[in-house]
Amino acid sequence: MKKILIVDDDEELLEYLKEAVELENINVTCTDDPYNALELINSSNYDLVLLDYMMPDMDGIDLCSKIRGKAPGIKIILMTAFATVDNAVKAMKKGADDYISKPFKINELINILKINLEKLEFSKCFHNSEMDEVFGVLSNSIRRKIMFILKEVGSMKFMDINKKLGIEDHTKTNFHLKQLRKTNFIEQSPEKTYSLTTKGKRFLSCIESFSK
Repeated sequence: MKKILIVDDDEELLEYLKEAVELENINVTCTDDPYNALELINSSNYDLVLLDYMMPDMDGIDLCSKIRGKAPGIKIILMTAFATVDNAVKAMKKGADDYISKPFKINELINILKINLEKLEFSKCFHNSEMDEVFGVLSNSIRRKIMFILKEVGSMKFMDINKKLGIEDHTKTNFHLKQLRKTNFIEQSPEKTYSLTTKGKRFLSCIESFSK
């Protein structure tokens, strides 16, 4: 189970976020004190920190910098009511991976959390040079479906894949198969059947480890 730390001086918001995020099978710890947040990070391994920009004693950008110094591999998302380009740039320079502006819809926040947790998981499986290719597959539902279909059956011909996908336009299926071959996630045999490569199997194993 993934572990995240939420830091905000608004206790009502903390309680609401904790309840909402825990429904996604994520372990959540909350604190309204940025100094306590640093102590918690010292004593426990978190995958992600969600923190507020405006807090007494220490703002989110300064806290972000201190967290990054203590836990280089952790994902950091900044919540801000001042969604300006300058703030976003400052946050990224201090080590933030993403930001979300208040007020936000909880589904929007959950989506950002999941994306960043997935990125964290895939960074353990792939080199930085491969990450653009990985997220090209991850962000496309058809390519993901193709990968899971091939995992289930082992190998399959073009028309069988197209039928399984339920896509009327064959050219669309062909385009996605070409992209998966180009990035070496699948391969085609002399008999014109498609199957996963070692890289493709590694991709799916990473997804499965994330969902545990």
